[in-house]
Amino acid sequence: MKVSFFVHNLSENPIVRAYPIAKTFEAMGWETEVLGFLFDERGVYQPYKNSFTYKTLTIKPTVASCLKHMAELSRRADGDLIYACKPLITSFLPALKASHKDNRKPLLLDVEDNDVESFKPRAFFSYIKAIKNIKSPGGYYVNHWLLKYVEACCGVTVSSSHLQSIYGGEILLHGPPFSDAPVSIGSDEQFSMRKNLSLPLEKILLLFAGKSRSHKGIRKAVDALSHLEVSNIHLVLVGDPRQPDFRYAKEKMGDEVTLLGEFNQDQMRYVNQACDIGLILQDENKYTKSQIPAKLLECFAYGRPVVATSVGDLPNLLGSNGKNQASRGWLVRGSFDTEFRLALSAIEDDYLSGCNDLKEKGLRARRFHLDYASIAANRKILSSFPGVYKLQSFVGDE
Repeated sequence: MKVSFFVHNLSENPIVRAYPIAKTFEAMGWETEVLGFLFDERGVYQPYKNSFTYKTLTIKPTVASCLKHMAELSRRADGDLIYACKPLITSFLPALKASHKDNRKPLLLDVEDNDVESFKPRAFFSYIKAIKNIKSPGGYYVNHWLLKYVEACCGVTVSSSHLQSIYGGEILLHGPPFSDAPVSIGSDEQFSMRKNLSLPLEKILLLFAGKSRSHKGIRKAVDALSHLEVSNIHLVLVGDPRQPDFRYAKEKMGDEVTLLGEFNQDQMRYVNQACDIGLILQDENKYTKSQIPAKLLECFAYGRPVVATSVGDLPNLLGSNGKNQASRGWLVRGSFDTEFRLALSAIEDDYLSGCNDLKEKGLRARRFHLDYASIAANRKILSSFPGVYKLQSFVGDE
Protein backbone atom coordinates (compact mmCIF):
# COMPACT_ATOMS: atom_id res chain seq x y z
CA MET A 1 0.00 0.00 0.00
CA LYS A 2 1.09 3.58 -0.66
CA VAL A 3 0.03 6.94 0.79
CA SER A 4 0.25 10.14 -1.27
CA PHE A 5 0.85 13.32 0.73
CA PHE A 6 -0.18 16.65 -0.79
CA VAL A 7 1.91 19.35 0.89
CA HIS A 8 1.56 23.13 0.57
CA ASN A 9 4.51 24.98 -1.06
CA LEU A 10 7.34 22.49 -0.90
CA SER A 11 9.83 25.33 -1.32
CA GLU A 12 9.19 26.25 2.32
CA ASN A 13 8.76 24.43 5.64
CA PRO A 14 5.24 22.85 5.55
CA ILE A 15 7.04 19.54 4.88
CA VAL A 16 8.25 19.66 8.49
CA ARG A 17 4.84 18.55 9.81
CA ALA A 18 4.31 16.00 7.04
CA TYR A 19 7.68 14.35 7.68
CA PRO A 20 6.94 12.53 10.99
CA ILE A 21 3.47 11.54 9.79
CA ALA A 22 4.93 10.02 6.63
CA LYS A 23 7.62 8.26 8.65
CA THR A 24 4.92 6.77 10.85
CA PHE A 25 3.26 5.27 7.78
CA GLU A 26 6.63 3.91 6.63
CA ALA A 27 7.07 2.29 10.04
CA MET A 28 3.66 0.68 9.47
CA GLY A 29 4.93 -0.86 6.23
CA TRP A 30 3.54 1.66 3.75
CA GLU A 31 5.28 3.29 0.81
CA THR A 32 5.11 7.09 0.69
CA GLU A 33 5.30 9.88 -1.86
CA VAL A 34 5.01 13.65 -1.50
CA LEU A 35 3.32 15.89 -4.06
CA GLY A 36 3.16 19.66 -4.10
CA PHE A 37 3.72 22.96 -5.81
CA LEU A 38 6.98 24.88 -5.72
CA PHE A 39 6.49 28.65 -5.61
CA ASP A 40 10.04 29.43 -6.74
CA GLU A 41 13.05 27.87 -8.44
CA ARG A 42 14.88 26.86 -5.25
CA GLY A 43 13.52 23.34 -5.24
CA VAL A 44 12.29 21.36 -2.24
CA TYR A 45 12.97 22.85 1.20
CA GLN A 46 16.66 22.10 1.76
CA PRO A 47 16.62 20.25 5.11
CA TYR A 48 14.17 17.67 3.69
CA LYS A 49 15.05 17.56 -0.01
CA ASN A 50 16.34 13.96 0.16
CA SER A 51 13.72 12.61 2.57
CA PHE A 52 11.06 11.36 0.13
CA THR A 53 10.10 10.65 -3.45
CA TYR A 54 8.81 14.06 -4.55
CA LYS A 55 6.48 14.93 -7.40
CA THR A 56 6.46 18.68 -7.88
CA LEU A 57 5.27 21.42 -10.22
CA THR A 58 6.86 24.86 -10.21
CA ILE A 59 4.14 27.50 -10.53
CA LYS A 60 3.43 31.14 -9.81
CA PRO A 61 2.17 31.85 -6.26
CA THR A 62 -1.29 32.86 -7.46
CA VAL A 63 -4.77 31.37 -7.28
CA ALA A 64 -5.01 31.25 -11.06
CA SER A 65 -1.78 29.27 -11.38
CA CYS A 66 -2.80 26.85 -8.61
CA LEU A 67 -6.15 26.15 -10.24
CA LYS A 68 -4.58 25.81 -13.68
CA HIS A 69 -2.13 23.12 -12.53
CA MET A 70 -4.22 21.48 -9.80
CA ALA A 71 -5.58 18.67 -12.00
CA GLU A 72 -2.13 17.83 -13.34
CA LEU A 73 -0.73 17.56 -9.81
CA SER A 74 -3.59 15.36 -8.63
CA ARG A 75 -3.17 12.98 -11.60
CA ARG A 76 0.39 12.25 -10.49
CA ALA A 77 -0.72 10.69 -7.22
CA ASP A 78 -0.76 6.91 -7.28
CA GLY A 79 -1.24 6.16 -3.60
CA ASP A 80 -4.01 3.96 -2.22
CA LEU A 81 -4.61 6.57 0.49
CA ILE A 82 -4.56 10.35 0.01
CA TYR A 83 -3.39 12.69 2.80
CA ALA A 84 -3.83 16.47 2.45
CA CYS A 85 -1.52 18.59 4.59
CA LYS A 86 -3.25 21.95 5.26
CA PRO A 87 -6.84 22.83 4.24
CA LEU A 88 -5.73 25.01 1.32
CA ILE A 89 -6.32 25.04 -2.44
CA THR A 90 -2.65 24.13 -2.91
CA SER A 91 -2.98 20.83 -1.02
CA PHE A 92 -6.55 19.97 0.03
CA LEU A 93 -8.11 20.76 -3.36
CA PRO A 94 -5.80 18.53 -5.46
CA ALA A 95 -6.06 15.87 -2.75
CA LEU A 96 -9.87 15.95 -2.99
CA LYS A 97 -9.62 15.47 -6.75
CA ALA A 98 -7.08 12.65 -6.40
CA SER A 99 -9.27 10.85 -3.86
CA HIS A 100 -12.26 10.92 -6.18
CA LYS A 101 -10.55 9.10 -9.02
CA ASP A 102 -10.40 5.31 -9.19
CA ASN A 103 -13.45 4.54 -7.04
CA ARG A 104 -12.89 7.18 -4.38
CA LYS A 105 -9.72 6.56 -2.43
CA PRO A 106 -9.76 7.23 1.33
CA LEU A 107 -8.84 10.82 2.18
CA LEU A 108 -7.25 12.23 5.32
CA LEU A 109 -6.71 15.89 6.20
CA ASP A 110 -4.04 17.30 8.49
CA VAL A 111 -4.27 20.83 9.92
CA GLU A 112 -1.17 22.14 11.69
CA ASP A 113 -1.83 25.91 11.64
CA ASN A 114 -4.83 28.21 11.59
CA ASP A 115 -3.98 29.27 8.04
CA VAL A 116 -7.61 30.07 7.16
CA GLU A 117 -9.90 30.98 10.05
CA SER A 118 -7.39 33.20 11.88
CA PHE A 119 -7.50 35.54 8.87
CA LYS A 120 -11.29 35.78 8.80
CA PRO A 121 -12.21 39.48 8.35
CA ARG A 122 -13.62 40.98 11.55
CA ALA A 123 -13.28 44.73 10.92
CA PHE A 124 -13.42 47.11 7.99
CA PHE A 125 -9.70 47.14 7.27
CA SER A 126 -9.41 43.35 7.56
CA TYR A 127 -12.16 43.04 4.92
CA ILE A 128 -10.16 45.31 2.65
CA LYS A 129 -7.03 43.21 3.25
CA ALA A 130 -8.91 39.97 2.58
CA ILE A 131 -10.22 41.32 -0.69
CA LYS A 132 -6.73 42.45 -1.70
CA ASN A 133 -5.50 38.91 -1.02
CA ILE A 134 -8.13 37.36 -3.28
CA LYS A 135 -5.42 36.39 -5.79
CA SER A 136 -3.14 34.82 -3.16
CA PRO A 137 -3.42 31.04 -2.64
CA GLY A 138 -3.34 31.68 1.12
CA GLY A 139 -6.20 34.18 1.20
CA TYR A 140 -9.22 33.72 3.47
CA TYR A 141 -11.93 33.90 0.81
CA VAL A 142 -9.89 31.63 -1.45
CA ASN A 143 -9.80 28.82 1.11
CA HIS A 144 -12.66 29.23 3.58
CA TRP A 145 -15.16 27.43 1.33
CA LEU A 146 -13.08 24.22 1.57
CA LEU A 147 -14.19 23.82 5.19
CA LYS A 148 -17.42 22.17 4.03
CA TYR A 149 -15.43 19.38 2.36
CA VAL A 150 -13.81 18.26 5.61
CA GLU A 151 -16.74 15.89 6.03
CA ALA A 152 -15.54 14.04 2.90
CA CYS A 153 -12.47 12.86 4.85
CA CYS A 154 -12.33 9.52 6.60
CA GLY A 155 -10.18 11.14 9.25
CA VAL A 156 -8.75 14.49 10.37
CA THR A 157 -5.60 15.13 12.37
CA VAL A 158 -4.85 18.49 13.99
CA SER A 159 -1.96 19.82 16.05
CA SER A 160 -3.85 21.70 18.79
CA SER A 161 -7.07 21.90 20.77
CA HIS A 162 -8.07 25.18 19.10
CA LEU A 163 -7.79 23.63 15.64
CA GLN A 164 -9.76 20.65 16.93
CA SER A 165 -12.60 23.03 17.86
CA ILE A 166 -12.72 24.16 14.20
CA TYR A 167 -11.98 20.99 12.21
CA GLY A 168 -12.75 18.20 14.67
CA GLY A 169 -10.60 15.10 14.43
CA GLU A 170 -7.75 13.82 16.58
CA ILE A 171 -4.79 15.76 18.00
CA LEU A 172 -1.56 14.36 16.57
CA LEU A 173 1.71 15.79 17.88
CA HIS A 174 4.52 15.81 15.35
CA GLY A 175 7.65 14.75 17.18
CA PRO A 176 10.70 13.58 15.22
CA PRO A 177 10.57 9.89 14.27
CA PHE A 178 13.43 8.27 16.15
CA SER A 179 13.62 5.92 19.11
CA ASP A 180 17.23 5.97 20.32
CA ALA A 181 17.80 7.18 23.86
CA PRO A 182 19.16 10.76 23.79
CA VAL A 183 22.51 11.88 25.14
CA SER A 184 22.20 12.90 28.79
CA ILE A 185 22.61 16.51 29.88
CA GLY A 186 26.02 17.00 31.47
CA SER A 187 27.47 13.73 30.13
CA ASP A 188 30.90 13.29 28.59
CA GLU A 189 29.22 12.52 25.28
CA GLN A 190 27.40 15.84 25.35
CA PHE A 191 30.66 17.68 26.03
CA SER A 192 32.23 15.86 23.10
CA MET A 193 29.40 17.10 20.88
CA ARG A 194 29.99 20.65 22.10
CA LYS A 195 33.69 20.43 21.28
CA ASN A 196 32.88 19.30 17.75
CA LEU A 197 30.55 22.28 17.32
CA SER A 198 32.92 24.75 19.06
CA LEU A 199 30.34 25.48 21.74
CA PRO A 200 31.11 26.43 25.38
CA LEU A 201 31.56 23.37 27.56
CA GLU A 202 30.73 24.72 31.00
CA LYS A 203 27.59 26.77 30.40
CA ILE A 204 23.87 26.21 30.02
CA LEU A 205 23.16 26.39 26.30
CA LEU A 206 19.83 27.91 25.19
CA LEU A 207 18.88 26.91 21.65
CA PHE A 208 16.74 28.62 19.04
CA ALA A 209 16.59 27.02 15.58
CA GLY A 210 14.86 28.00 12.37
CA LYS A 211 13.48 31.19 10.90
CA SER A 212 13.33 34.05 13.38
CA ARG A 213 10.12 35.94 12.78
CA SER A 214 8.94 38.88 14.88
CA HIS A 215 6.41 36.81 16.85
CA LYS A 216 9.07 34.30 18.02
CA GLY A 217 10.53 36.65 20.64
CA ILE A 218 14.24 36.33 19.88
CA ARG A 219 14.98 40.06 20.15
CA LYS A 220 13.22 40.21 23.51
CA ALA A 221 15.23 37.24 24.73
CA VAL A 222 18.47 38.82 23.50
CA ASP A 223 17.66 42.09 25.28
CA ALA A 224 17.06 40.23 28.54
CA LEU A 225 20.21 38.10 28.23
CA SER A 226 22.42 41.03 27.25
CA HIS A 227 21.48 42.92 30.42
CA LEU A 228 22.60 40.13 32.75
CA GLU A 229 25.80 41.26 34.47
CA VAL A 230 27.10 37.75 35.09
CA SER A 231 25.66 34.77 33.32
CA ASN A 232 26.30 31.06 33.04
CA ILE A 233 23.92 30.98 30.06
CA HIS A 234 25.00 31.00 26.42
CA LEU A 235 22.66 31.49 23.44
CA VAL A 236 22.95 29.21 20.40
CA LEU A 237 21.19 30.26 17.19
CA VAL A 238 20.76 27.80 14.29
CA GLY A 239 19.61 28.99 10.89
CA ASP A 240 20.58 31.48 8.25
CA PRO A 241 23.06 33.78 10.07
CA ARG A 242 22.02 36.68 7.83
CA GLN A 243 18.62 36.87 9.52
CA PRO A 244 18.15 40.34 11.08
CA ASP A 245 17.38 38.94 14.53
CA PHE A 246 20.51 36.79 14.44
CA ARG A 247 22.66 39.76 13.47
CA TYR A 248 20.99 41.77 16.25
CA ALA A 249 21.87 39.04 18.75
CA LYS A 250 25.52 39.05 17.70
CA GLU A 251 25.74 42.84 17.95
CA LYS A 252 24.16 42.88 21.43
CA MET A 253 25.74 39.78 22.97
CA GLY A 254 29.06 39.34 21.20
CA ASP A 255 30.83 36.18 22.36
CA GLU A 256 27.85 35.15 24.51
CA VAL A 257 25.99 33.99 21.41
CA THR A 258 27.05 31.44 18.79
CA LEU A 259 25.64 31.49 15.25
CA LEU A 260 25.98 27.91 14.07
CA GLY A 261 24.54 28.37 10.58
CA GLU A 262 22.13 25.99 8.86
CA PHE A 263 21.74 22.25 9.49
CA ASN A 264 19.57 19.57 7.92
CA GLN A 265 17.07 17.48 9.87
CA ASP A 266 19.51 14.69 10.78
CA GLN A 267 22.19 17.16 11.89
CA MET A 268 19.69 19.02 14.12
CA ARG A 269 19.38 15.88 16.18
CA TYR A 270 23.06 16.30 17.07
CA VAL A 271 22.76 20.04 17.76
CA ASN A 272 19.76 19.61 20.04
CA GLN A 273 21.60 17.10 22.19
CA ALA A 274 24.66 19.33 22.42
CA CYS A 275 22.43 22.03 23.94
CA ASP A 276 20.36 22.00 27.13
CA ILE A 277 17.17 24.05 26.75
CA GLY A 278 14.99 25.14 23.83
CA LEU A 279 13.50 28.62 23.42
CA ILE A 280 9.84 28.74 22.32
CA LEU A 281 8.83 32.37 22.87
CA GLN A 282 5.67 32.86 20.83
CA ASP A 283 3.72 36.13 20.99
CA GLU A 284 0.01 35.46 21.43
CA ASN A 285 -2.35 36.17 18.54
CA LYS A 286 -5.15 34.40 16.66
CA TYR A 287 -2.58 32.48 14.63
CA THR A 288 -0.05 31.41 17.25
CA LYS A 289 -2.63 30.19 19.78
CA SER A 290 -3.30 27.31 17.37
CA GLN A 291 0.36 26.42 16.86
CA ILE A 292 2.44 23.66 18.38
CA PRO A 293 5.98 24.60 17.30
CA ALA A 294 7.86 21.63 15.85
CA LYS A 295 11.01 22.76 17.65
CA LEU A 296 9.33 22.31 21.03
CA LEU A 297 8.52 18.68 20.27
CA GLU A 298 12.02 18.15 18.88
CA CYS A 299 13.47 19.34 22.18
CA PHE A 300 11.21 16.97 24.10
CA ALA A 301 12.22 14.06 21.87
CA TYR A 302 15.88 14.69 22.66
CA GLY A 303 15.20 14.95 26.39
CA ARG A 304 15.52 18.73 26.50
CA PRO A 305 13.08 21.00 28.38
CA VAL A 306 12.06 24.39 27.02
CA VAL A 307 11.43 27.95 28.12
CA ALA A 308 8.09 28.86 26.55
CA THR A 309 5.50 31.60 26.65
CA SER A 310 1.98 30.82 27.83
CA VAL A 311 0.27 30.64 24.42
CA GLY A 312 -2.38 28.16 23.27
CA ASP A 313 -1.65 24.59 24.33
CA LEU A 314 1.94 25.29 25.40
CA PRO A 315 1.19 25.40 29.17
CA ASN A 316 -0.36 21.92 28.93
CA LEU A 317 2.58 20.58 26.93
CA LEU A 318 5.00 21.92 29.51
CA GLY A 319 2.95 20.39 32.34
CA SER A 320 2.03 23.69 33.96
CA ASN A 321 0.37 23.63 37.37
CA GLY A 322 -1.62 26.78 36.55
CA LYS A 323 1.16 29.12 37.60
CA ASN A 324 4.64 29.68 36.15
CA GLN A 325 5.88 26.31 37.38
CA ALA A 326 6.06 23.58 34.75
CA SER A 327 7.32 20.03 34.97
CA ARG A 328 8.89 19.96 31.48
CA GLY A 329 10.35 23.46 31.33
CA TRP A 330 9.85 27.03 32.43
CA LEU A 331 6.71 29.00 31.57
CA VAL A 332 6.70 32.74 30.86
CA ARG A 333 3.39 34.41 31.70
CA GLY A 334 2.43 38.07 31.92
CA SER A 335 5.25 40.60 31.57
CA PHE A 336 7.81 38.99 29.28
CA ASP A 337 10.83 40.89 30.58
CA THR A 338 10.05 40.14 34.24
CA GLU A 339 8.99 36.52 33.84
CA PHE A 340 11.74 35.59 31.39
CA ARG A 341 14.35 37.01 33.76
CA LEU A 342 12.82 34.98 36.59
CA ALA A 343 13.08 31.86 34.45
CA LEU A 344 16.73 32.64 33.67
CA SER A 345 17.40 33.21 37.37
CA ALA A 346 15.85 29.84 38.26
CA ILE A 347 17.95 28.16 35.56
CA GLU A 348 21.15 29.76 36.87
CA ASP A 349 20.37 28.80 40.46
CA ASP A 350 19.82 25.21 39.34
CA TYR A 351 23.07 25.26 37.34
CA LEU A 352 25.03 26.33 40.41
CA SER A 353 23.48 23.53 42.47
CA GLY A 354 24.16 20.74 39.97
CA CYS A 355 21.44 21.05 37.28
CA ASN A 356 19.18 18.52 39.00
CA ASP A 357 15.98 20.34 38.06
CA LEU A 358 17.14 20.76 34.45
CA LYS A 359 17.93 17.06 34.12
CA GLU A 360 14.64 15.99 35.70
CA LYS A 361 12.63 18.28 33.45
CA GLY A 362 14.50 16.82 30.48
CA LEU A 363 13.60 13.28 31.50
CA ARG A 364 9.93 14.25 31.83
CA ALA A 365 10.06 15.91 28.40
CA ARG A 366 11.44 12.70 26.90
CA ARG A 367 8.72 10.61 28.54
CA PHE A 368 6.09 12.98 27.14
CA HIS A 369 7.50 12.48 23.64
CA LEU A 370 7.38 8.71 23.95
CA ASP A 371 3.81 8.74 25.27
CA TYR A 372 2.25 11.38 23.00
CA ALA A 373 4.44 12.37 20.02
CA SER A 374 6.45 9.31 18.99
CA ILE A 375 5.88 6.98 16.04
CA ALA A 376 4.24 4.49 18.40
CA ALA A 377 1.82 7.14 19.69
CA ASN A 378 1.00 8.45 16.21
CA ARG A 379 0.57 4.95 14.84
CA LYS A 380 -2.30 4.34 17.28
CA ILE A 381 -4.04 7.53 16.11
CA LEU A 382 -3.61 6.93 12.38
CA SER A 383 -4.59 3.25 12.61
CA SER A 384 -7.86 4.23 14.29
CA PHE A 385 -9.24 5.87 11.13
CA PRO A 386 -11.47 3.44 9.16
CA GLY A 387 -9.83 4.19 5.80
CA VAL A 388 -6.37 3.50 7.20
CA TYR A 389 -7.43 0.50 9.28
CA LYS A 390 -9.00 -1.24 6.30
CA LEU A 391 -5.98 -0.73 4.03
CA GLN A 392 -3.54 -1.57 6.82
CA SER A 393 -4.87 -5.12 6.83
CA PHE A 394 -3.58 -5.48 3.26
CA VAL A 395 -0.15 -4.17 4.33
CA GLY A 396 -0.05 -6.81 7.01
CA ASP A 397 -0.76 -9.51 4.43
CA GLU A 398 2.12 -8.46 2.18
